[in-house]
Amino acid sequence: MKQIKKLILITLIPLSVLYSCNGNSKSNASKDSLSSSDSSTKNSSANSTGDATFYCKIDGKEFSSSKKSEMQNVAVNLIGQRKGKVLFSLSDLKENASGAVDMLSFIVPGQQGPFTLTASNSTPGLDDYILQGINYVPETVTVNIISISATKIAGTFSGKYGIPSGAGYSKTVEVTDGKFDIPFSTSEGFIKMEQNNLK
Repeated sequence: MKQIKKLILITLIPLSVLYSCNGNSKSNASKDSLSSSDSSTKNSSANSTGDATFYCKIDGKEFSSSKKSEMQNVAVNLIGQRKGKVLFSLSDLKENASGAVDMLSFIVPGQQGPFTLTASNSTPGLDDYILQGINYVPETVTVNIISISATKIAGTFSGKYGIPSGAGYSKTVEVTDGKFDIPFSTSEGFIKMEQNNLK
């Protein structure tokens, strides 16, 4: 359990949406890390190009946004052992009651076609649904990349996420009607930070 928490903290600090076990927001830590990695990044929202939209229902409740930030609702091409894969997180960019931001995160092949995420082939803390700091891992989630270019990625997604408990799940949520059309980030600081953290 300690190793999983450590992995989540190490890899998701750049995403600026999780908070540590004591419930504190990581937004400030992420901003400090970003500014030290690329001091030329001045306006976070101006560093992403194109419109960003996503929509889905989680247990029948709408979860969507038509906005983006430097770190949310944008995609990044990964390098190293993850070369050929794309990381992106979808968030409504609204703080919840715990002061964090809920999100769906994915690492998918950078090519058209369907891809199924399960607990066995996902990356803990990266292919999750994060709700008020609780990680729901994919039980079976299908992501279909409909189009991908140098500047945008679009597709659909649906399936179930659960909170692992023993051999099963203590709680599950169902995601339906998922679709996204988001740009690739153009923030050199954010791209470099994600690529270095997720080699």
